[in-house]
Amino acid sequence: MCTLFRIASNSIQVSASALWISEYIQTLPMEIEAVWNRKMSGTSFLFLINRYSFLVFFIAQTYSNLPGSATDQECSRVFLVAQICSALSDCTTSLLMLLRVYALYARSKVILVAAIALIGSRIALDLYSIPLVDAISSQSTLFSALSRCAGDVSAVNLIIQTRFSIAIPMLLVVFDIFILILTMVKTLDAARGLRRQGQKGIILVVLRDGIFYFITISIFVIAETATALAAILLPGFTSQLLLISSPFIAA
Repeated sequence: MCTLFRIASNSIQVSASALWISEYIQTLPMEIEAVWNRKMSGTSFLFLINRYSFLVFFIAQTYSNLPGSATDQECSRVFLVAQICSALSDCTTSLLMLLRVYALYARSKVILVAAIALIGSRIALDLYSIPLVDAISSQSTLFSALSRCAGDVSAVNLIIQTRFSIAIPMLLVVFDIFILILTMVKTLDAARGLRRQGQKGIILVVLRDGIFYFITISIFVIAETATALAAILLPGFTSQLLLISSPFIAA
């Protein structure tokens, strides 16, 4: 059964990578025009860190999860790079969302402090969870034909990691709800203003697409959290949904 989950995870990993690379190629001309051909700003710098740290994460994750040979040291280094880049990508994504809301609310310090507290808590858990897993080579194991590297977790660390796998998505949901509500309040105010003037703006489209995005991501995050919770409450239950869904959510 675990082998079937690994095969499914690898297939989704390749599909998610292809989807992300396709999107990257399509948006590269816009990136060159909007970022590289203009004076660099703090927001542009955050955007580039976000975009290319995620690219490095995807390359490292794909290298680890697809078949091949690697030493324990290589797996450990690649795993460390992937986790750091993943945390960096998550952090910059949240910061970019925060900057938008911060500007909408006239640089409110209350919103700034609350958002930074949520972002900082999540990143701290992300970084703390990295040493809990030892990345090792899958050579001479049953997974050698499926993956270069495998994760080795002690019983104590597995309990901590499982609890983190609940806390981190919950912090993500709380932050997303926080940003969504603040954005919706301002968006609806602007939409009502347009309607009073008898106009229909793109702002309604932005609101619709934003809600759809939030609902879609929330479904996967809640599924991950529920599966991780089941891993604690049900002895012997392994969170295979996390293995399958993580590449898709990352994309």
